[in-house]
Amino acid sequence: MTCTARWATGNGAHRAGDPCGEPATERVGDSDLCPYHFGRALDWFYKRKIELPEQRQREHEESLQRAAEARRLAAEARSIVYYLHRPADGLIKIGTSTNHKTRFSKLRYEHGPLRLLLAYPGTREEETAAHGAFAAAHVTGEWFRPELPLLRAVLRMRANAPKGDTRLPAQVPVAEIKALIKAARKRRDPVTATLTATGSMDSNGQEWPSEPNCASDQHSVHWSPSLPRTTDQKAGG
Repeated sequence: MTCTARWATGNGAHRAGDPCGEPATERVGDSDLCPYHFGRALDWFYKRKIELPEQRQREHEESLQRAAEARRLAAEARSIVYYLHRPADGLIKIGTSTNHKTRFSKLRYEHGPLRLLLAYPGTREEETAAHGAFAAAHVTGEWFRPELPLLRAVLRMRANAPKGDTRLPAQVPVAEIKALIKAARKRRDPVTATLTATGSMDSNGQEWPSEPNCASDQHSVHWSPSLPRTTDQKAGG
């Protein structure tokens, strides 16, 4: 048997493309190769064996990046901004989630009964905009006092919301929001709303705890429209 490989380049003994014709000592696949061309084949194989994993690693990383981008876009598509009312103290949480069922379940476990006043498609950007719009009513984290501008905005957005959006969770009847607005109007007198803890009265007739109770739930404070707040206080979280 003779070597069936062809010369890639020519010299004085042969031209490029001529068959080798030397005695074959190795068989690779369907080809018989002489020692020289068998060595060339091994060189190609080992070089390819080293380079191929790097190429596959790059392809794998690119595939992961595409998958991550697809997940991000899918998450944005199902992301919502929500306004949850906590009846225990009246505060309203403005947050965002890509998995509202799990998120609401966790929040209700932490805070007790919660009522969904409003939900609409949105991401962190829309959530931040909402925090800024109602910064004057901010209490702590993502919690806001149920002041009239906030409640009226919720009612207006509910009225203008498109009907039949199946991506959104069920929300309270509009009549419930109107009832909160009516109650907020009646709470304009600061003397009628007090903290649940006992303590001294401030200049507005509000009852304040004499000493902080670190073991108490920080959310057990009932909302009062006259609670003092600094002008530089901003919505967080």
